[in-house]
Amino acid sequence: MSIEVVTNYLLGSTVWVLAYVADMATALDPDPDVTSITITITNPSGTAKVTTQAMSKNTSLTDANYDVYEYFYTPDSVGDWTGVVWVTDGTGGTARVSSGEFDFKVR
Repeated sequence: MSIEVVTNYLLGSTVWVLAYVADMATALDPDPDVTSITITITNPSGTAKVTTQAMSKNTSLTDANYDVYEYFYTPDSVGDWTGVVWVTDGTGGTARVSSGEFDFKVR
């Protein structure tokens, strides 16, 4: 998984987070599906402002190699923000979870 987000914003701007998710297939589970993708966003004081919210699939950006998911958020304070995207993959009894972190600054 890779995550794309612009790293600098002005207060009042909307943050657009894109997560590019490739199939995590293995020999044990050759055809897994993403069962959930969620996001958590934490403000500069360490308070989670978004907690395990589902991300939406962006079908116009999705291609044969990646599914693309997005989330929009408008921060309410300046400073250094952090986020984590969690992907759960697999429906055949063996779920794999991966995560990716990102940071952005609000001025």
